[in-house]
Amino acid sequence: WQHAWHYDESEFTITLSLQQADRGGHFELTAPLRKRNSSDLAFENTAAIINAHSLYNVTPRNKNSSSIPAVEHAPFEPGTLQIFAGRHSLHRVSPSWGRDRLVAVFCFADHRGFINSPQVQFMFWGRVDQQPRKIDLDDTSYYCTNSSSVLLDNE
Repeated sequence: WQHAWHYDESEFTITLSLQQADRGGHFELTAPLRKRNSSDLAFENTAAIINAHSLYNVTPRNKNSSSIPAVEHAPFEPGTLQIFAGRHSLHRVSPSWGRDRLVAVFCFADHRGFINSPQVQFMFWGRVDQQPRKIDLDDTSYYCTNSSSVLLDNE
């Protein structure tokens, strides 16, 4: 199992490591390549990393670019809590074998009602749930956007 290089749709993500794989399953990420509130999608740097750290071969827009941004390996011992800007930092989970790698993932958006695209919902949860569901508990409203994301709205 592996999770290929990608950027998240959510603004930032918190992960909590529950169980390591027997082999592999390393969380690898870059420093932020995409700048907040910018139209620059970091195509050249993204292509350079994918070409250097995967079996894929993609063509960057600027073929003269020879620098490859650094890739860090984040710790993943059980109990490790990580907060990162997945929309801005390219990241992946390297191939793993043996025991399953288990992680709790909490995704946060910068506006109420954000829902991941149907493709992302299906990839992570095996189903598509397009409509947020409002749940009222003790005068506090929670907006569930999928099986793992909850946006708090104090009305």
